[in-house]
Amino acid sequence: MYTKSEANNDAQSRANNAQKNAIDWANSNCVRGVRFGALETTVIQTNPGGYRDQVGYVITQVSNEDNDPIPDVAGRRTLQILIGSSWRVIGS
Repeated sequence: MYTKSEANNDAQSRANNAQKNAIDWANSNCVRGVRFGALETTVIQTNPGGYRDQVGYVITQVSNEDNDPIPDVAGRRTLQILIGSSWRVIGS
């Protein structure tokens, strides 16, 4: 049989362990960060196909350097998330 003090210490220890387990689980299984990958660009006029739709990429740049009606350059980056200690590309 536990004394009241021992019971309180045991309950506190179990609560601390449960909290640590929950934090460890969240750090290993939940998104902890978001970032863009390296920029890739293509000149639209010399590459009329531009980029094909590809999983994991988002368009982050369209520029019109000579101010005519047609954009000149398009850029894309992967969208990445941090789960545990690994950066992963969304959608792949």
